[in-house]
Amino acid sequence: LRDPKNNTYAIDQEVRSIIQRIFELRANGLGYTAIAQSLNKDKIPCPGKLKYLRGASTKASFADAIWQKNQLQLLQKNTEQIQPLQGR
Repeated sequence: LRDPKNNTYAIDQEVRSIIQRIFELRANGLGYTAIAQSLNKDKIPCPGKLKYLRGASTKASFADAIWQKNQLQLLQKNTEQIQPLQGR
């Protein structure tokens, strides 16, 4: 989460637990479709729905948004690009 007043970032604990779950499921061999189904079954909000629930977006299509495998693929791709930068 970004704090615009101090121009800093803080870890969003709700999102952190979702991301940890995704990577644990992936490490245990589940595919992206199975992970999306698991998250949706457990009513875990996807990024768009979380924005809507928090009032950060009023886009009506986010109200019923669910996890899709392409979101999970993008998450992993972005994480792979960020990891080499973490030691700097």
